[in-house]
Amino acid sequence: MATIQTIIQQWQLSLQKEIDYLKEQGGSKYLITNGKVLSKTKETTTYWFLLATDVMLPDGFPVRILYKNHSYEGVVVSIEGFDLIVELDTYIGNEISEAELYSEPWELLVALDTRLRELTDSPIKLNRVKRLLSGNAPAKHTEYPYKTPLQEMILRAKYNPTTYIWGPPGTGKTYTLSRVIGHRYMKGKKILVLAHSNAAIDVLMYAVTKYVEEKGKWKAGEIVRYGTSRDTSVKKHPTLLSSKLVEYFEPNVEKKKRRLETERVNLKNSSLTVEKSKRLVQIEEELKELRNVIKEKEKTYVESAKVVGTTLSKATMDSLIYENHFDLIVVDEASMAYVPQLAFAASLGKKIIVCGDFKQLPPIALSDHKLVNYWLKEDIFHHAKIVQKVEHGETHPNLFILKEQRRMHPAISGFTNHFIYHDQVVDNKTVQKNRERISNLPPFSNVASALIDLSQIGAFCLKESASVSRYNVFSALLSIQLILLARKYGMDSIGVIAPYKAQARLLSACIQEFITQTGERNVVAATVHKFQGSERDMIIFDAVDSDPQPRAGILLTEEKGDRLVNVAVTRAKGKFIQVADMDYMKSRVSKDRALYKLMDHLSNHNKITRNELLEVLTETVDRRLQWFNAEKLDKVHEDLLQAKRNIIICIPDPSRIRKEIGDALRYVQDRVKVTFVTEQPEKVFLQGEVILSKLAMPFIIIDDEILWIGFTSTHSTSYESSLNPLFIMARLESKKVVTLLHSFLDLNAAKQSNEQFKQTVVSYRPNYTLKKFIQTWERCPVCRSVRVPDITAKGSIRLLCNYCGNHGSVNKSILNRYMEYIDLKCRSCNTPLKAEGEKSITSVSCERCNEVIEVKSLL
Repeated sequence: MATIQTIIQQWQLSLQKEIDYLKEQGGSKYLITNGKVLSKTKETTTYWFLLATDVMLPDGFPVRILYKNHSYEGVVVSIEGFDLIVELDTYIGNEISEAELYSEPWELLVALDTRLRELTDSPIKLNRVKRLLSGNAPAKHTEYPYKTPLQEMILRAKYNPTTYIWGPPGTGKTYTLSRVIGHRYMKGKKILVLAHSNAAIDVLMYAVTKYVEEKGKWKAGEIVRYGTSRDTSVKKHPTLLSSKLVEYFEPNVEKKKRRLETERVNLKNSSLTVEKSKRLVQIEEELKELRNVIKEKEKTYVESAKVVGTTLSKATMDSLIYENHFDLIVVDEASMAYVPQLAFAASLGKKIIVCGDFKQLPPIALSDHKLVNYWLKEDIFHHAKIVQKVEHGETHPNLFILKEQRRMHPAISGFTNHFIYHDQVVDNKTVQKNRERISNLPPFSNVASALIDLSQIGAFCLKESASVSRYNVFSALLSIQLILLARKYGMDSIGVIAPYKAQARLLSACIQEFITQTGERNVVAATVHKFQGSERDMIIFDAVDSDPQPRAGILLTEEKGDRLVNVAVTRAKGKFIQVADMDYMKSRVSKDRALYKLMDHLSNHNKITRNELLEVLTETVDRRLQWFNAEKLDKVHEDLLQAKRNIIICIPDPSRIRKEIGDALRYVQDRVKVTFVTEQPEKVFLQGEVILSKLAMPFIIIDDEILWIGFTSTHSTSYESSLNPLFIMARLESKKVVTLLHSFLDLNAAKQSNEQFKQTVVSYRPNYTLKKFIQTWERCPVCRSVRVPDITAKGSIRLLCNYCGNHGSVNKSILNRYMEYIDLKCRSCNTPLKAEGEKSITSVSCERCNEVIEVKSLL
C-alpha cells in the first residue's frame, strides 16, 4: 500500500487536474431572475432567485451577483431544482427582475489543496487520515455490553477512533447521529458536525437540539449552528444560530445598534441640514464599528462552543473551523463528499464518524483524468474497502449498519430493499399505516407505486439545440397533470426527478407557470443530484428517453446509473410513479441494470392501464393544460381559426396532415404567418415560410402561446409507424413554457443558417450537414460508438459520446474532409473554404475574399 504522504500527493494532483479543467472552462455566468427577499438582518439579506439553467454549486460556495452594474458578494445557501437561495452581504432591493450570478468553482478545491498541505506538517493529523483510509482499526466497543443498536453506536463513538455508518434511505441516520452527538456532548466532549449541504446540517443540528433540550441539558451557546440556514425551526430557535448569540448574550450591543439604525432612518426621512448630514456620516461610522464588534463576538461564541455544525465547504474555507480541534468529528452525507474532504475533516478530531450510503450518488468531478476518476469520483466507503467486504458477505469491524427503514410505503421500498440492498434492509412494522394517507390520495387512489408506460403513444424524446440535453414534452406535460391532480386532492409535497437538465428545466418552467408557492418550495423538479438527502410525499420519476434517440442515455444505462435509480425511488414517502417508454427502454437497457428491474417490478405489480391513464389525464384541473381524445379535432380547429399572428406547425410529411387541420391552415393563411417545420419541404401545400428540419415530434404553436402535441394521425418515418397516435393529445397555454420550448428547438437559428448558406456558399447540400458527416464517419476512440456534436459556450464544437461519456473536439482535419466531401465553396469567388487553427475552431474562411462562416452553422 502507498504511504499516506504519497496518497496526499495524489490527492493534490487530482485536485489540481480538476482545478485546471474548471479554469479551462472558465468562470461561470448564470442568468438569475425574479429575485425576492426571503429574510433580512442588519448584516445580510437572503434572496430567492430563479435560475435559467441547471447549476451545480455546493452550499456555502462564494458567488458574486452583478446587478445594475454593481457587484455584490455572497454565498450559496442552497440550490433546489431551479430555485437559488443566496445570502448577500448587503441589501440590493426587495425585487430583482434580472441579474447575473458569477462563480469560480475551483475556489473550494484551491482551499482544500491548502488544507492538505497544512496537515502534512502534523504527524498526529497524518495518523488520523491514515486511520480513516485503512478502515480496519481495532474495534474496542465489543468489550462492553449493549442491549440496543443505539447503545452499540454510542459505545463505538466512545471507544473506536473510526466508525462508519451505512445508512440506506429512511433508516434513521438523523435519529441515530443526533443521539450519539447529544450523548457525547453531555459527557463534556467537543464535537464538529459536518455535511455536504446546509439542509442536512440544519436537520441534524435541530435534532440534536431537541434531544438535548428534552434531557434538560441545554445551555445557550454550547451547541451552535454556524453558517446560513433557511430552516424555519433553526431560525426560530433563540440561541442555536451563531448569528443570534450576540443578540442573546449582548443585548446592550444589539439595542445600541437598533437605536442607531432607527436614528439613521429618521434623519434620512427628514429635511437634511448640514448638522444632520454630519450626524449621518457619524452614524455610519459607528454602525460599521459596531458590526465589526458583533462579528468578533460571534467568532468568540463559535470558538468556545461544545458542538458546532456547518458544511464541509465552510469548514474548508473558514479558519474558525480548520484551525480548531475537536474530540469527535461527525460527517453526514459522506458518500457525496470527496475523499480528500473527509481526510481533512478527520484531521481535525481525535475520533470520527462517517455516515452515508455507498449505493446512493457518488461525488461529482468533471475532469477525465485517471487520478480524478480514482480519488474524486468514488466515495470513502469504496476506498476503505467497506463496499468490497459487504458485497462478499463479510463483517467489517468499523462498520455499523442501519437496517430498518421508516420512510417509504412498503410498496415503494419493496423494490429497493430487494434489488438494491439485497434484503439487508427491512420495513418498520408501522411504516405502511403511517403512509396510507398519502398512498390513498389521487392520482391513482390507493396505489403507492405505479408505472405509466408511454410505449406507442408518441412521446418523442428530443435534444435541446445548444447542450444536446434530452427532453420529452409529452412526459413533462403528463407529469404536470399528475402534480395538479395530487395538489387538488391534498398532497403536501411533490418532487419530479429527471435524468436530464433540459427536462428538469422544462418541468420547472411548467411548475412556475401553474403552481403558486410561498416559503418552502413544496413542488420541485430537478435532476436526481439535487434530491439526494431530501424526501417528498410523492415522487414522479420521468425517464424521458424514447424514439427517435438511437440509445438510452448513459446516465441510466451504466453501472453507476443504478445509484441514480435508487435515489429517485427512495425520495418517495407514500407514492412513487415512474413515467417511461417501456418498449424503448427494455430494448436498450441491460437486464442487469436497476432501471430495467424497476420497470419490470412495477409492471408486474401495478402498471397503469390506458383507461386509468385517460381518466387521470382528462380531468381538467387548470384550463391552461387540457387533454383531448386525439380523434376529435374540434378544439385544435377552433384555436387555428382564432390565431392572430402566427402558426408554426412541425410535421415530417406535410402531405399526411389531417384534413381538418389542413383546411384550417388554408383558411387563415392570408391573415396569419404560417411556418412549416419539416424534412420534406416539397410536400408543403401552402405559401409560407419553410424551415428544413428532422424534428421527430409533431406539434403546433399558435401565437407563441398555445402548444398542441399528439395531433397527427399518419406518420412517415420507420419508428413512427408502430405508434398509436389516435390516443390522446395535449393543449398547453403558457407563454413562459412555449418561449422555453422555442429556445430548445432554436428554429430561428435553423432559419438563419439556411439563409446564410444561400447567401454565402455554393454546392452546399442541405441534406448532408456536418452533423450527419460526423455521425457517419467519426467514432468514439474509447468505445467506437457514434458521437454527436455539441456547441460550447465559446462557440466551438466538441464531440460527445452518449454511450461512454468521452468527449473530443472537431479539428481542422474533420472540417476540411467534410467541406471537400460536399464541395463547399465561397459564393462570391467560387474558392473552396478551409479550416485553420488547432482544436477550438469556431469558423472557416475563404482565403481569397476573407468570407467567414461560423462552424456551428454547418450543423
